[in-house]
Amino acid sequence: MAIPPMNVSRALASLVNRGWIEPALDPTNRRRRPVRLSAAGSRACIAMEGDIDKVAHALLGMLSVGAATTLHETVDAVIARLEQWPAEHPRG
Repeated sequence: MAIPPMNVSRALASLVNRGWIEPALDPTNRRRRPVRLSAAGSRACIAMEGDIDKVAHALLGMLSVGAATTLHETVDAVIARLEQWPAEHPRG
C-alpha cells in the first residue's frame, strides 16, 4: 500500500491510545500482530456515521448514477483483490 511501516505503527498506536482497537490473535502465525475494533471503537464509529455521510455526500454527491455504479464496482474489485493478497503473497 506504499505506506511506510513507521506511519502504520504510529496510526495503530494512536488508535490503541484512544481505546478504539485492541490486539487480536492469529493462531496460525504467532509473529503476526493483528488488531480488531474494540467496543469503544465501535461506539466511536457509530458516533461518526453522520459526519461520514456528510463527507461522502460532499465528495461523491455530484456523481451521475453511472459514475457512482462504476466507482462502486471498482472499489468492490479492489477490496476483493486486497482480501486475496495475503494468501497469494504470504510473508515469512
